[in-house]
Amino acid sequence: MNDSRDFDLNHMMERIRLKVRDQRRVTEAGSAAGSDEPGENQQVQGDLAELDRSYDLSRVSLDPNRRVLGWTLLTAARLVSMLLRPIFRRQSEYNAANTRVTAHLKTQVELLREQFAGIPAIAERTLLRRLEDFQAQIQALARRLSRTYADDIAMHAQALSNLSRRMAELEQRQAGWNEESERLVMLERRQMERLQEQEHGLREQGQRFGSLDARNSELAAIVEAVRAAQSEAQAQARTHYEEFRLTRERVLRAERRLRRLLSGETVNGAAPSHEKSLAPSRPETGMDYAGFEDHMRDSRIIKDRQRGYLKYFAGRAPVIDVGCGKGEFLELMREAGIEAKGLDLDLDMVLQCREKGLDVERCDAIDYLAGQPDGTVGGIFSAQVIEHLTSAQLSALITLSWRKLAPGAIMVLETLNPESLFVHYKWFWMDPSHVRLVHPLTLQLMLESAGFSQLSCRLTSPPVDVFPIPPLQGNGTAALEEFNRATDSLNKLIYAEQEYYVVARK
Repeated sequence: MNDSRDFDLNHMMERIRLKVRDQRRVTEAGSAAGSDEPGENQQVQGDLAELDRSYDLSRVSLDPNRRVLGWTLLTAARLVSMLLRPIFRRQSEYNAANTRVTAHLKTQVELLREQFAGIPAIAERTLLRRLEDFQAQIQALARRLSRTYADDIAMHAQALSNLSRRMAELEQRQAGWNEESERLVMLERRQMERLQEQEHGLREQGQRFGSLDARNSELAAIVEAVRAAQSEAQAQARTHYEEFRLTRERVLRAERRLRRLLSGETVNGAAPSHEKSLAPSRPETGMDYAGFEDHMRDSRIIKDRQRGYLKYFAGRAPVIDVGCGKGEFLELMREAGIEAKGLDLDLDMVLQCREKGLDVERCDAIDYLAGQPDGTVGGIFSAQVIEHLTSAQLSALITLSWRKLAPGAIMVLETLNPESLFVHYKWFWMDPSHVRLVHPLTLQLMLESAGFSQLSCRLTSPPVDVFPIPPLQGNGTAALEEFNRATDSLNKLIYAEQEYYVVARK
């Protein structure tokens, strides 16, 4: 509502007053004077039609009228329209109320116009007062509607300003999106080019792999042929090795016979005269004992194992190796700069030691020691010998050794451990010249009885490649613990160390 609408209402009310006053004097001239009514009625009807047609703001068409980004902006405008829908609904309801009030006023005016024609002259003033009151109410309503309408217009302007700002932001974002889209398109194009290049490379690799598959097939056939040749070569190598081993043994036997011939000594020389000699320890079995030692004992392993005995003889001389065999300990003594002499009854062993430049004498150890002055020997060593002796021979060797050793000298005796079942079922019975096993306590008692002191006994050489009984796992009951203790004792009995040695000091 505005001032022009207030002016029209005043003009209409004035005309009503004139009609009331001139009601009784209406003549045809008065009808002619009202010839302006059709134009006025036409204007009012047009205004009412416009109000009825335009009160609903939700019917307004949103056409951004932009050539670029039109669809995006239209979508954004629709989204904003959805956000402003509560405001549009309120304004539409307000406009509809205005339309209904205006139509009602028009109807009331028409009714009043018809009634005025029959109103008596006496009620004219009362009617005019009512009309003035009604005019004041309408003017107050019009002013209130005008203020409300102005507020709504300002709110709409603010909403449209916000919408314009949002549209501008959307345009900027759309521009950024377009740039990003172009960048993504370029990136996708480059990626496609790379994929095409990779596909081309993979196709070339596939072709190369195809040729490699053919070569692999050829190589597989070659490898199979090589494996067959290797198997055949290994079989031939095993055959050749066996032939070589047999040939080597024959050569060694021939070499030992040649040594005997060159030495002028016989295998079965004159028996020693001493009644307690070591000669009976090697009964005539008809076997090549030197060959047996070569086959059963590796000199390198024996030498590494005996290296630990050097500490007992450092600074002592001369040291006698009783039953020196192939001379491994004598070689260690020579390397350590300790004077040593070896004794052995086996001619082949003695000849091998002499070829190495070792001081070895073929004799009975008891006879040799008996011929030495008392208290002049710096030390006595004997490894894997006493199991070849009888009890009388061992006793005679210990007694005579104590007499010939110098004060403070040391005697070391190494032998098989009888407390190991592993020794009983394997090593002891493998050598036909073994006589008896000597228990560690027995050997220590014999040494003490002969006069030795400061005795110590140590176990060596645990068995390898064995499978001891594993302990059972459980909740730790007494029966289970007892069973595990029993299996542990059994493991120690079966798989105890295979050798021991005793160190005795005079």
